[in-house]
Order: sequence, then structure tokens, then C-alpha cells
Amino acid sequence: MNAAARRFCWYYNVKGRVRYQTAWEWQKSLRSERMVESGRDLPDVLILLEHQPVYTLGRASSEEHLKFDLQNPPWDVHRIERGGEVTYHGPGQVVGRKGSSKAN
Repeated sequence: MNAAARRFCWYYNVKGRVRYQTAWEWQKSLRSERMVESGRDLPDVLILLEHQPVYTLGRASSEEHLKFDLQNPPWDVHRIERGGEVTYHGPGQVVGRKGSSKAN
């Protein structure tokens, strides 16, 4: 690969637990920066982190699959715009979040 074709990636290995909403807002911000013409040449980004305990409910999820009362959840619950069902994220589970330019 020649130097002109090489792409760089900023890498963040976040220590400690991060609230889901905080990480999601960060990821959306990184994506937005890369979607505008002036952000096309920004390096891609990879964030590795652990969340505070949280459940996410994707577009395909049903509250029937929850094993707890949604009015009194054991942890935070977030409806998200991604596909999928109910997912638990928590300590000991490393999550990778990416941000890349629209060209990639």
C-alpha cells in the first residue's frame, strides 16, 4: 500500500466505565464531524470502552422479552435506532464503537 492510500485511525481505550448515553452521544458527534465535506479527511476512530450496566432495546425489540418491569428496571434502559433485540451491556464486556468518513 502506498502512503497516499494509507488511512489512519484514532484509537481511544477508555479506562473506567462509561454511561451508555455519554458514549452514544460521543459516537454520533464523531460521525457527524465526518459526514460534512470538511470532515472527509478526518481519521477514522475506534473507541474501546466498558459501559455502566445498561439494557438497549433495538428497533426489533419487544418489551415482552424483558425479564423485569420496565417501570422499575434494575439498570438504565435505552431505546436505540439500531436493529436487534434486547441487549445487556456491562462491566467486563468491552464495546467497540467506530466513527468513519462517509467515503468508507
